[in-house]
Amino acid sequence: MYHSRRPAAGVSYRHYPKLMDMARDVDVLLVITPGGAETRNLIDGKVLAALGPKGHSDQHGARLGGRRGGLIKALQEKTILSAGLDVYMREPEVPPELIAMEHVVLFPHLGSASAATRAKMDQLVVDNLLAWAGGEARRLPRGGNAVAAESPVVNRK
Repeated sequence: MYHSRRPAAGVSYRHYPKLMDMARDVDVLLVITPGGAETRNLIDGKVLAALGPKGHSDQHGARLGGRRGGLIKALQEKTILSAGLDVYMREPEVPPELIAMEHVVLFPHLGSASAATRAKMDQLVVDNLLAWAGGEARRLPRGGNAVAAESPVVNRK
């Protein structure tokens, strides 16, 4: 079963036009979405309440939860049983409340596992090592491109 704005052609699984209905019918809600305004607050307190106290929310997407406070509250109050996350609202910062919970699994950002992304990350490491060796500013990815950061490179001494 799955939820989307419209049924996918050629997919035999049950389509739920309403996420709330699907959340009521499942024990595990696996959420994989692109980021953006359409998905920003997709998983809110109402959806988590529909998932219920035996439910698990596994969220992978570009900051899709929007209001992580709602997820934290649902976990603290046992509105849902557990959660797994790989993207955080203020990456790389992870809310300490999530770190402290034993019923939450925190993943590294799994979306970075594509060959193309890993190749860019590898090149960024090389660029940073060369910048560091040359006393230049480190380079950080911004909008998919590596650009010079404003902070200076730490002195090697």
